[in-house]
Amino acid sequence: MTRVSKSTRKTYNTKSNKYRNVKVPGNNVRIKKIKKKGRILSKKKCFISQKINRFTSKKKKSLNRPFGDKIHHSVLKKIIILRSFNLKANKKICLFKYNILQTKK
Repeated sequence: MTRVSKSTRKTYNTKSNKYRNVKVPGNNVRIKKIKKKGRILSKKKCFISQKINRFTSKKKKSLNRPFGDKIHHSVLKKIIILRSFNLKANKKICLFKYNILQTKK
């Protein structure tokens, strides 16, 4: 690969200014601008706490929880309840299937 310079004025390697070398027909190398990826939904960002914490100091915003990180407590409560409900439902289904298998033998 040959070295290719950026054609823009901004040459710093920041989050919004990423490039990749790409081979094009004719044995040439060009640069391709990489777009920023969208927000991943698996990362838990709580919009309730963002609205509440907008005017609070940084010292009061930080939390140290073993589970849930920086989610608002009401949202975290819902997540825990839903997870436990799903676990109980799965256990019942497994027991039901196991009982059916035992009765067939």
